[in-house]
Amino acid sequence: MSAGKPKSLTIILAAALLLVASCDKPTSAPASQTGKKCPALVRLSKSALRELRATLDKLDKEIAVAKKARSQLAGGLVLRLIDTRLETLRLTRALLRQRIHASEAGVALTYTFASKRHPVPPPDSTLRDGLEAEIKNTKAQIVAAELEASKYAGGLVLALIHTRLETARVTLAFLQLRALANRYGIPLGDISTLAPASALRPKSPTKRPEAPLPLPEPKSEKLAPEKLAALKLALRKRLIGLPLTYDKVEDQITIVDNSPEEAIAVVIVIEGKKLLPPILQLRYKGENWIFARRIVIRAGAKKYEWDKIPFQRDTLGGGKVSERAAVPIIGPVRDALFALAKVGGGTLRLDGSKANHDIQISAATAKTLAAMVDLQHKLRLAVDNSVTLDALLPARTLLSKLGDCQSLFKCAKSNKKTDKPQLEFVTHCLSLSTKTPDEYYKLSDTLCPMPGAK
Repeated sequence: MSAGKPKSLTIILAAALLLVASCDKPTSAPASQTGKKCPALVRLSKSALRELRATLDKLDKEIAVAKKARSQLAGGLVLRLIDTRLETLRLTRALLRQRIHASEAGVALTYTFASKRHPVPPPDSTLRDGLEAEIKNTKAQIVAAELEASKYAGGLVLALIHTRLETARVTLAFLQLRALANRYGIPLGDISTLAPASALRPKSPTKRPEAPLPLPEPKSEKLAPEKLAALKLALRKRLIGLPLTYDKVEDQITIVDNSPEEAIAVVIVIEGKKLLPPILQLRYKGENWIFARRIVIRAGAKKYEWDKIPFQRDTLGGGKVSERAAVPIIGPVRDALFALAKVGGGTLRLDGSKANHDIQISAATAKTLAAMVDLQHKLRLAVDNSVTLDALLPARTLLSKLGDCQSLFKCAKSNKKTDKPQLEFVTHCLSLSTKTPDEYYKLSDTLCPMPGAK
């Protein structure tokens, strides 16, 4: 291994090379025949073995993708990060293969780190829950970085985003290694401390007693048929009235319930048939940089704050500058948005090293933000109950006409020329716009004539 490799990678590989089997006899053999007492073997069930092999297949694909990404780079920090991720994935694969072979062959294993022997540990439910939360958080950060990277074609800002994105992927590889090791009884010494802590972890409540306790995460449930039907209808009504932007190349639908030029917005993204985690977009525009890196939200008597938020900076025309961040809406971020809606608004501070910028959040904006978070949860609830997203949305071929039909509905309503519900009106309008365009234009002229038209 070259001296230039990261220290964390060196520690992990050293640990892997020190793994040894202390007993090579099946546990069914008497201790008198083996010459020493073999440790108890935790045999894996057939379903667990199938799951492990599926995980190995997934790791093979991730390794192939990382290799391809590496082949496109000649050097730099991103290449070093990809190397770290590659070795972590390979180590994970090797350890899981060893676990499968040990279970199938009836070989009892112990593991040795720095001359100290570690028996096969039982799964730790507390550690499992903590790792699952960190993995969910890290995946959300990766989605946010990918969404941010899609806005740029090149330049320094994109390079910084790629560095942040690859760092999050390395973190995810570490966390998944630790979670799999905990699940299948593989001791890893102290390498779990090498994974970076989440940038979104709130400050300790013991240091800031005014920080509110987090609300429990919304949980999905199995809905009765009548409740599921009501949920599907409510979602169709809600979605038909929202601005939906469709990117045909990426097969990506973006939902933002206010202007992207506003300082704060909740973004819901549907990629293909997959619902991605929601994103809180923050935007500052001004004449001078503030170099924001911290967020503070004041909702009544409650205060929420996060450090080390990665902001992207750009220069606009007319001497203006812009700073933007995409924050995954999880845990305390979700709590803060609902707290703003509950108290009727509040203040969002972008705390920078040069200056602060306060954004006043009105009651209407706070209500909109909370409604979008609630919409994301209901979409997730529908998906978890086997409802496809395509069943809730207009066909992708119709989305380009959706805005026109929504505007026509609002105009017809204001002219008191329709009493149809929005879902029924817009659905009919979309059908006319694609199947019989002449009828669509006739309907438009009748319900919303141009000023001065006879």
